[in-house]
Amino acid sequence: MGKHHNTIAQLRCIQHRPVRRDDARSLQGLNAPEAGRRRQANAGCKFNIGDAALSLQFTQNLPVRCIKQSMSGHAAASSNFVAPKPTGQIELNCSFQLIQSQMVCATIAATECIVQTENFIWRPQEAQPPGSRIGTADFVLYFGPRRQLENRRVFSGLRAAYPGAILLGCSSGGQIAAGTVESDLISGLALKFSHSQVRLHREPVSPNMCSAEIGRKIGAALLAPDLAGVIILSDGLLVNGSELTAGLASILPPGIPIAGGMAGDDDRFEQTVVGANCSPARGVIGAVGLYGKHLDIHTGFGGGWTVFGPRRRITRAERNVLFELDDLPALGLYEGYLGPDSSALPSSGLRFPLLIRDPANPGVELIRTLLGIDRDTGAMTFAGNLPEGWTAQLMRANFERLADGAARAGQQARSDGASGAALLVSCIGRRLVLGQRIDDEIEAVLGALGSGLPAIGFYSYGEFSPGSPGGPVELHNQTMTVLTITERAA
Repeated sequence: MGKHHNTIAQLRCIQHRPVRRDDARSLQGLNAPEAGRRRQANAGCKFNIGDAALSLQFTQNLPVRCIKQSMSGHAAASSNFVAPKPTGQIELNCSFQLIQSQMVCATIAATECIVQTENFIWRPQEAQPPGSRIGTADFVLYFGPRRQLENRRVFSGLRAAYPGAILLGCSSGGQIAAGTVESDLISGLALKFSHSQVRLHREPVSPNMCSAEIGRKIGAALLAPDLAGVIILSDGLLVNGSELTAGLASILPPGIPIAGGMAGDDDRFEQTVVGANCSPARGVIGAVGLYGKHLDIHTGFGGGWTVFGPRRRITRAERNVLFELDDLPALGLYEGYLGPDSSALPSSGLRFPLLIRDPANPGVELIRTLLGIDRDTGAMTFAGNLPEGWTAQLMRANFERLADGAARAGQQARSDGASGAALLVSCIGRRLVLGQRIDDEIEAVLGALGSGLPAIGFYSYGEFSPGSPGGPVELHNQTMTVLTITERAA
């Protein structure tokens, strides 16, 4: 279940009894090689006929979740795991029966766990989600189809499975689970920290509320000296994501990683729901603060779209509504470039986002997704603000480059830790464009992460992530974003 961490534990054999010949017994390799992308500390012991009780003890007093046993030779074996003692000592009692008088080599592998995690999948035909295997979780992320999440049994089922946990989730345009993308089930990830804390803040929203002010309220509620990062999920249609993130960043100290996204509703754009310790509902923003000096949090983002056509200056826009480019009607220009695809607007616009650039800061580039059009007024509504004076350029898809962009996001967020989790938030537009090749970008990002961290994610109406390492959080569209969370030993 991915319950591993980044501290190499040194194990030592402190008892080994009874063994017929001491010279048949040796302690092998107090190292922790990479095995299947998981760091495990191994101690091997060779012995002849007889029963043995082997006690292994960490050089640090750290929690131990599981013991694994492998054998070579002709032998039958049984084992009984004794739960960790307060000192950190663990025991595995093995009974070996020798066959044909051959030497038996048993390798006992103990895996330390700092962040304990478990992924789960809840299918519509199942009455309840799977029960927790990690005990009392601290934090549960979950994503699913909007019409499933609106059923109140979803929240009650999750609460019954994880009675003490913060439950944060939202509707989506597809759930990332078990290395693929699913459409008709609820996916979740539960985390239990050893040395860190989490705290939730929920804000209601309505169409006439100021998104920047909501962001400032959330920032003030989560602010604390030991704040290490924030995960935020927002209603996808009632909130201006650019202003929400700007308000949040104006309160929190620079360098605090903020990630998450805006809830989705497939390609319907009818209604989205967010649950934050409540049954998922319209008009909700939920944010979780992650606290503690032992947390390592990294973020990454990548696009991969190909630009085409000339750069044009944004000459008339009101927040996220665009009217004119180079003093010409923006909708007319856009339709001219799309040709026959313009008849399917606004849904076809998901395949042709805008790249906007700040002339005063050449390194600042953001992608904006079309949400709606008004042919009477010529207005084009996008998923984020389009500041006047910036430049805009059309983009289109290239399958290989989209996968490369996802890989860049994974590389940027890569962590050396092996105990934790990864949150992937991509855009519904990318899913529509990639179609049957959607798993290409999931494979690319997970391959780039490389640490074997359990991952969960969703396809959104807007992605939140810093636009540069250590930079302020931005609203992205048509982008793969990644957040990794790992916990160091105390």
